[in-house]
Amino acid sequence: MTERGRYGLPTTVRFCKRCVISNQRFSSTVERNSQPEEAKDTIAFDDEGVCSACRYVERKAQIDWPAREAMLVALLDKHRDRKPYNVIVPGSGGKDSMYVAHMLKHRYGMTPLTITGSPIIYTDIGRKNFDAWCRLADNVLYTPHDYRERTRDNFLRYLHPFRAFITEQVHAGPRLSKQTGIPLVFYGEPRAERGNDPRELETPIMDAKFYPEAGPDTEVHYFGWYHYWRTQANFYYAVENCGFTPNTERTIGTYSKMSSLDDAVDFAHYHTTAAKTGLGRASYNAVDDIRDGYIDRDEAVALVKRYDHEWPGLWINVFCEYIGITVAEYKERVDAGRSEHLWHRVDGAWQLKTGCAVWHAC
Repeated sequence: MTERGRYGLPTTVRFCKRCVISNQRFSSTVERNSQPEEAKDTIAFDDEGVCSACRYVERKAQIDWPAREAMLVALLDKHRDRKPYNVIVPGSGGKDSMYVAHMLKHRYGMTPLTITGSPIIYTDIGRKNFDAWCRLADNVLYTPHDYRERTRDNFLRYLHPFRAFITEQVHAGPRLSKQTGIPLVFYGEPRAERGNDPRELETPIMDAKFYPEAGPDTEVHYFGWYHYWRTQANFYYAVENCGFTPNTERTIGTYSKMSSLDDAVDFAHYHTTAAKTGLGRASYNAVDDIRDGYIDRDEAVALVKRYDHEWPGLWINVFCEYIGITVAEYKERVDAGRSEHLWHRVDGAWQLKTGCAVWHAC
């Protein structure tokens, strides 16, 4: 039996031989039911030390994508005559949701209604991209009245400041489907593309356990099951066709300028994720770029080593002011939540233990 530590994570750390993900990466859970210390499913590794997400890249190369697209067209044809909208696309106005909505509208002739579970604290670039998102199609903006209270509670109780936002993003589309009677909903890539249970890849439909508020006829599909999903390619598509604007400089905590730009709480989310799992924002960006063939593992290791645990700067001040705590209280809570099997203090500073940092993994 696998020995488990803080947050139900395996105490023996393994890194993928092809990318920079470790077995500390959580698989998606049903957020409303998840408890901090229960054993969590984490990304699977095979006997050769390769993670399930990297293995899926091999599998993607063998998929008959024209046949998958034909399946998509057949599905859309069943819904095409519905008026005034025939498909729901949830998203915040990031590159991936823009790509899906634009493709459905302009390549496949659908009439999407988009819905946005509001960011908790808009960034300037996030607001600009949201405005561009609203120019693609009619949009419903859903802003929970209790975001502040839930965000504070989730940070203090679970060290998970983004829990409320993630919940609303997943529920927004199916909930709108029930309210409007539009049964077809499209999200982006399959969860297993990032490391969930590979068995989920046998179907384009999201497991209904993630969206209990849907109507009886709601169908939640992954666009990335029908089209080869590449994060960088989505970015270029969204810039060229949708008015998406990347950051003018790299995002703190990573080397990228294009991912997770909408919400100031993202910075606290990745910073606290790194405390819990050892994996920060640069790690999550690097695994995509390795799998898509843009960088190799050695480059990724160097980038992760340089940026993964970078202090999020003034964004933490913004977050702390929002939930009503001091920066000192934030640091105290994060340090108290560090996984003991991953972190220790060296000369007064927190460091990942040998074997828990990607540059030690071979």
